[in-house]
Amino acid sequence: MPRSWVSTLLMLNLSLQVWDGLATYYGLSHGVQEGNPLLQCGIDALGVGVALVSVKSATCGLLWFLYQVAYLSLARWMVRRALFFKSLFPITPRENVRKDFLAPCFQIAKKPASRGAN
Repeated sequence: MPRSWVSTLLMLNLSLQVWDGLATYYGLSHGVQEGNPLLQCGIDALGVGVALVSVKSATCGLLWFLYQVAYLSLARWMVRRALFFKSLFPITPRENVRKDFLAPCFQIAKKPASRGAN
């Protein structure tokens, strides 16, 4: 496929992402329930605006990334993919990780403190 067609499809997809975000926000503001369970979890945790902007920004970033690597050799693509995912999931010390952030999404029950046998 010629690069000009790929550019056109990228712009069309990015435009559709913006339209989808605006239409979703409008629907949610009028009482319609979100059908995507992951997005609904984000809305419950972060609020409608922040969740929609975050998800749509991540989607547009992924589209841009795929557009950039579309014509690379396999080796260069693998290196860029590794660097991209490393930037998404940086290594952090265990004490800084908020374990309870996703608990409402997956209904993770906190274990009660165990007591020694008497």
